[in-house]
Amino acid sequence: MDNATQESQLVLALSPKEMQVLSWMARGFANKSIADVLSRDTKAVERQVSSIYTKLHLGDEGRDPRVGAALVYLKATGLLPR
Repeated sequence: MDNATQESQLVLALSPKEMQVLSWMARGFANKSIADVLSRDTKAVERQVSSIYTKLHLGDEGRDPRVGAALVYLKATGLLPR
């Protein structure tokens, strides 16, 4: 399985709420702003972000996990060329 297919499979494992949060993260929004836009508690968004990092296997490859999550999302949705 190539890297693009793996990224797409990882994104499919996210819940609808996690996908919403990830889409706003990919646009550069901070957790507080995401919570405001989605009418959620900031702590709930923080938990979802943590879950996103876990499901996308991010955080231990030396780059910022938020940037990594945004890149995975953008590639998986076709918004960023592979």
